Amino acid sequence: MLLRVLLDDSPADFDCSGLLTLGDLLQRTEENVPGRVVTGISADGEELDLAERPDWAGRRLEGLEPLAFQTAALPELVPEILEELQGHFPVLRETLERASEALRSGREGEAMEALGQVVVLWQVCLQVVGDATSALGVQLESVTVGAETLARRVERLRLAATPLEEALRRGDLVLVGDLCAYEMPPLVDQWEEAVQALRTLADPS
Repeated sequence: MLLRVLLDDSPADFDCSGLLTLGDLLQRTEENVPGRVVTGISADGEELDLAERPDWAGRRLEGLEPLAFQTAALPELVPEILEELQGHFPVLRETLERASEALRSGREGEAMEALGQVVVLWQVCLQVVGDATSALGVQLESVTVGAETLARRVERLRLAATPLEEALRRGDLVLVGDLCAYEMPPLVDQWEEAVQALRTLADPS
């Protein structure tokens, strides 16, 4: 089947033969745009939400032409990605407060749910900061945050989650509550400072 595929408003120059679904085509496109990411896709004039990829990835390609993809270079997306990450910090603070309050009130199930979100958000911070520095082509050691390098700051924050994880494994809920109330919130501030330093580097204006 010969597909009409546009990539950034020009005919795609890669082989689309043997592809059956939108998911197949998106994967093939991603493989052929090194250093770039797909930011938009339309099928038969319908704009698809990339966040809902599982919902439409299995649709067969027949009848969906024209198919068009828009991409952007990773460095171009870094400011937007970092801005989105900064929006998670108020959520992280609120989740820590909710976990602490739930533990004080004996609502362990609610606390554990909130703490699961904290662990996930902490990992997201680590992943996004690492990806952003790679996309910008900078070394963490070359960026300063306060009196330390970003490399040192990120390493400290990575390790800072260890006491919480260990207390959770031991079932020491008193310590978990104390960490959520007193130790973790200042670390969220330090994450925010690190991300702001990267945002300034990505978009000096």
